[in-house]
Amino acid sequence: MPHGFVQNVVAIRDYLNRIAEGRLATVKGYAFTEDDLFRADIIERIMCDLTVDLEQISRIHRRDPRTAVVDRARIDRLLADGVATMSQGRLTVSEGSEFLVRSVASAFDAHLLRSTGVHSRAV
Repeated sequence: MPHGFVQNVVAIRDYLNRIAEGRLATVKGYAFTEDDLFRADIIERIMCDLTVDLEQISRIHRRDPRTAVVDRARIDRLLADGVATMSQGRLTVSEGSEFLVRSVASAFDAHLLRSTGVHSRAV
């Protein structure tokens, strides 16, 4: 949803019981913060367009563009290796490096460093 997400109960029986009783089947949720929305816009542009104007998105969200990068060491390595370029506030994934787009985007994900999930991680 635009302002966060909710998760339904996993067990089908519990889900069906809640619905039959006229209750919501949700068990937990998360409301996005302003920081989440800022980072989501950056990551979406990188993942969809392979480029992002960090200064423009920072202006839209009334943020300092210097706060956009969460993992400075990662982005510095990717820039040094030629995976991406940075020019006048625009980050662009280099041609031939599209397969590393998740790694580039992950440098802007504030939740990734403290994540303990079991899903695949961008490396």
